[in-house]
Amino acid sequence: MGGLGKTTLARKIYNNNEVKKLFPCCVWGYLCNDYRPKEFFLSLLKCLRSSTSDYENLSEVDLKKKVAEELMEKKYLIVLDDIWKPQVWDDIKGAFPDDKTGSRIIITSRELEVARYTATTSPYELPALNKDESWELFCKKVFHGEQCPFDLEPLGRSIVETCRGLPLAIVVLAGFVARKEKSQRDWIRIKNNKLTDVIKILRLSYDNLPLELKPCFLYFGIYPEDYEISVKEVIQLWIAEGFIIKENQTTKEKREDVGDRYLDDMVDCNLVQVVRRRSNGGAKTCRIHDLFRDLCVSECISDKFLEVCTESNINTISGINPRRLSFHCQPSCVMKYVKQCTRSVFYFHETDADYNLKSFELARVLHSATLGFSSQPNNLKRMIHLRYLHILSCKYLLASISCLWNLETLCVCNTPKISSEIWKLKRLRHLYLGVFDEITETTGERVIMENLQTLGLIHKDERAILKLQNVLFPRLRKLTLFWDDYLNGFCYPLEELSSLPSLKNLQSLNITSKIAQLTNANVFPSNLTKIILKIKSPLEGHIFMNTLGALPNLQILKLINWLFDKTMCETYIDTGKFLQLQVFHLRELIINWEELGEDVMSNLRHLVIERCDERSKFPEQLFSLSSLRVMRLVDCPYSFVERVEEWGLNKDCKLIIDSRECK
Repeated sequence: MGGLGKTTLARKIYNNNEVKKLFPCCVWGYLCNDYRPKEFFLSLLKCLRSSTSDYENLSEVDLKKKVAEELMEKKYLIVLDDIWKPQVWDDIKGAFPDDKTGSRIIITSRELEVARYTATTSPYELPALNKDESWELFCKKVFHGEQCPFDLEPLGRSIVETCRGLPLAIVVLAGFVARKEKSQRDWIRIKNNKLTDVIKILRLSYDNLPLELKPCFLYFGIYPEDYEISVKEVIQLWIAEGFIIKENQTTKEKREDVGDRYLDDMVDCNLVQVVRRRSNGGAKTCRIHDLFRDLCVSECISDKFLEVCTESNINTISGINPRRLSFHCQPSCVMKYVKQCTRSVFYFHETDADYNLKSFELARVLHSATLGFSSQPNNLKRMIHLRYLHILSCKYLLASISCLWNLETLCVCNTPKISSEIWKLKRLRHLYLGVFDEITETTGERVIMENLQTLGLIHKDERAILKLQNVLFPRLRKLTLFWDDYLNGFCYPLEELSSLPSLKNLQSLNITSKIAQLTNANVFPSNLTKIILKIKSPLEGHIFMNTLGALPNLQILKLINWLFDKTMCETYIDTGKFLQLQVFHLRELIINWEELGEDVMSNLRHLVIERCDERSKFPEQLFSLSSLRVMRLVDCPYSFVERVEEWGLNKDCKLIIDSRECK
């Protein structure tokens, strides 16, 4: 059954360093009950390639062929997590070529029929934990290595027995107990809840969430099974829905920071699983267990909080009046399901459905990565209640957008032309504009975007930055600039960044382009804590690196060659540089770095070297820094890995070897 630890065990094997050495190519694929072939094959390609943007529009058959081509003649390990039906295996097995290289496939399933149908060896059936194992797991989560008080042990063991040896239930119950006082009085109250089955144990954790966290947790029900959820996205949705209204004036927390704290609380309760973490340790993506998703959906239906539209229930949805509607299948006519009372609409399925924005006039949220407008929508200007809009494309994002005065988050993946009217949206907090040819210049007086915190531009307009000179961003925290046509040789004019006034609060800068050489050492705002540069051209390493090294607050630096054609970076870093740097990530660069200056990177904790060229030269002192805790080598030649192992790391540093391809 769900929660026995099938995925956890498979993940332990998958992440083991010895296993990584045996299988240079490792891929993880989620299937789940609501299996979607195209999304599945695309997820496999994302494990195999750094970029899959060229494959987004391919058919299921073509994607399957691409996966097979990527795996050809490689020794691979593939985990296929949560297969529900034997025919799913028949559909996907053609993507995994057997070239007699010693490759292996691990399958997890709740169905013994599936295990017997797919396996060439006898399936391993996970047993439930015995009483002692259950108690050991419970104590580990509640007491974090310390002993349980003698007087609480009999009572604690009787509470744990209600979990029937199911690890998920034990972990969730432990998360709930850990937040209570460790006293007989409180533990007796817990026992008196009469926890007779798994669902009651899961519901206990939900019922005891603080009131403000309950709608945030139920909101995870909008996502399909095993969906990898962007933490940034779900927090923006919580804000748009009004779940997080006020900023904390005492601690000066932004609403987004409050959302981060909410998510951390749910992770601490073991209600939410972190899948990937950001460089600073915060959650980047997350997922909820199928049993918790079932709990969310059942609670949502009874409260009319949310309806999920699938192939099996689509014919019954039209008679219901849901406040939020999430499509996991393709509806024939959206108007049939979206009612006047519907405030939020989500699409997680490719759709060419007949839609009319008149149905959405009272909506607060419209979220879809597959829905686009081929012409200027007539009713767009009437959607004045809209706070969150995420769509695939809009042919013309023109003047009518300025009517959406409540908009806080706007993401349009593709739009040819953008009007300067967009700067009239004074409540905007997050703006992402993808692949546009032109943005019209502001005229007259300067415009102040008082609330904007995130700005992401993927553009072909060479003067895009200069056209923003009359726009002030006093609270901007994150700026992402991607020159979409940079392969044709355009050098990003870094100096133009200094033409943008009022970037005093900018913390994160992400630029993808052919980088021009620096002539102005003051181009980067001094408050920057994170810089990601995806580059094409060679760097003047000494000038460039020492300019970055002088930034007083820089904690995360990622230098990535986007083209994989081995860009040279020759450098000597002066003494006393990068004093606050904690994360340093290098990818696809030929580094000619002979010596480490005194006190350079003295606080470095996490070093990642990806696709390192054999010609690279690193100073041995870099790997023996006393502050270093994690060193990750990704797709590096074995000769380089052996060299690092010979040098030896400090005793507190963990070496992680992660390889997708034979080198």
